[in-house]
Amino acid sequence: MKLSKKLKLDIFKNALCNGLGEFSGYGLELYYSDNDYDRAKEYLKKNSTEQICYEDVLVAILEIGGALQIFDYEGDSEIISCVKLEDMLDNMDLACEKQTEHCLDMINEQDDAVTADVILQMVFFKDVIFG
Repeated sequence: MKLSKKLKLDIFKNALCNGLGEFSGYGLELYYSDNDYDRAKEYLKKNSTEQICYEDVLVAILEIGGALQIFDYEGDSEIISCVKLEDMLDNMDLACEKQTEHCLDMINEQDDAVTADVILQMVFFKDVIFG
């Protein structure tokens, strides 16, 4: 299945909206640079007339060249994953190849927290390792 960049970004944003809370149950937390967050928010304000949500800013962080990191606060208290835009796009291809049913559920808007969690794990870890 070949997805456009826009569709990959939309799926990732939706997965962040519906699955990011699952990560806290695994002892994981999303991190990003405060500077990147502020720059991404300003970028969105200049380029959008719609209301901006947290997940929009997270996606914009990648679009402006920043990174999203996963911190393991229950394990070794370290960064265990870091993705930039190209990583996310490549890993989304992998997610749709290995987790086709979940990817199709996202596309068809039949997703839930489990689907979102699987997509996020594939993007950040290239595999489903939690849950």
